[in-house]
Amino acid sequence: MKDLILGLVAARAGSKGVKSKNLQEINGQSLIQIAISKLIKSNLIHTTIISSDSQEMIDEGMRYGAKEIGLRNSYLSNDQTGKFDVWKDAVKQAEEKFNLKFDYLVDVDCTNPFVTIEDIEESMRLMQDNRCDVIIPICKSKRNPYFNIVEKREDGTIFPSKIGSQEGFILSRQSAPSTWDHYAGVYVIRRDFLMNSNHFFDGSVVGHEMTPSKCLDIDTEEDLEYARFLAAKFL
Repeated sequence: MKDLILGLVAARAGSKGVKSKNLQEINGQSLIQIAISKLIKSNLIHTTIISSDSQEMIDEGMRYGAKEIGLRNSYLSNDQTGKFDVWKDAVKQAEEKFNLKFDYLVDVDCTNPFVTIEDIEESMRLMQDNRCDVIIPICKSKRNPYFNIVEKREDGTIFPSKIGSQEGFILSRQSAPSTWDHYAGVYVIRRDFLMNSNHFFDGSVVGHEMTPSKCLDIDTEEDLEYARFLAAKFL
């Protein structure tokens, strides 16, 4: 029997860095439209929904094929709310509305318009090959906490964010352990794990490594302008 996969675009209204961020356009398409179109066009997704505390954003999602599950509760729409609780609520609401039990949730971030259908398919393949609980999007770090990321003490002096467990201070970038950044992109979550856990690192997590050109997370006006520049040049 084919797995039932729920596609999700989560788009809250209260962005601080960019006003009405998820309705901003790139190449004539809103960020919501771009994310939903990838899920709709994927042959893997059974049902695509939008979760939002904004009726305007829900209407935008439905315009491009997403199904609505009602307005998201305000306590799930503030700056302190993590993805995990939003995912749980979305699955719960969708299963009640459509009278289905899904096997996986696939979440596509609005804030990375460079995610592709191939990223969705590759993330799902990684999930099935590794039999893990969660797939998260990652990119090779440009900076390294063992070498050139520092923290401040209360007195203003600085120290390396991480120190090699055996070697002590790392003296060159080449000798530092490899690290990856967690970016916006495609998440795949096993439904039963999601509904019985509190954080994705409670389970077995595998990273889907994206190419540097896809490593973007729109959080400021500068990020948005840079995304528009890249899209105009390459998409």
